Amino acid sequence: MCNARKKKESLISEVKDMVCRALSVVIVNFSGVTACNMNKLRKMSRDVGVYIRVIRNTFIKRIFEDTQFDCLKDEIVGSTLVGLSFNSPNEAARLFLEYSEEDTNFKIVSASFEGRVFSPARIRLLAYLPTYEKGILVCVLTLKEVVLGKIIRVLLVLCDKKKFVNGM
Repeated sequence: MCNARKKKESLISEVKDMVCRALSVVIVNFSGVTACNMNKLRKMSRDVGVYIRVIRNTFIKRIFEDTQFDCLKDEIVGSTLVGLSFNSPNEAARLFLEYSEEDTNFKIVSASFEGRVFSPARIRLLAYLPTYEKGILVCVLTLKEVVLGKIIRVLLVLCDKKKFVNGM
């Protein structure tokens, strides 16, 4: 009995460490999903760098205590799968959203990012947030367009002035 308790405690501490490092968490009800489809989801999650885990609800609630995901404790009901995103807050949400379109038994319960809870209806907001690299790229391209626009306007004004001076 003592050995089983130590295993549970080590599992909780291992997953709590992962949760503390996560940027976002997505909770899913997976009842009715076949083992073959779960294996497919596990492979997809490894490919995109999302950590998924099926853990007892009481353990998840204990793990979420004193973390930024404490707000999700009331959402944990039924067969629960937890997805953690580490590199970008939208990874798990996007993966689960895409997968839920393939398997109707796979239902997103909620998600959390920066202490905010996202309902299933609003999960697309989290899923389609731009990644860090994409955000930087959009900023750079916007600045480039602004600068190029200014340069072109200045060149057009200079051209007009030269024509005006040469025309006199």
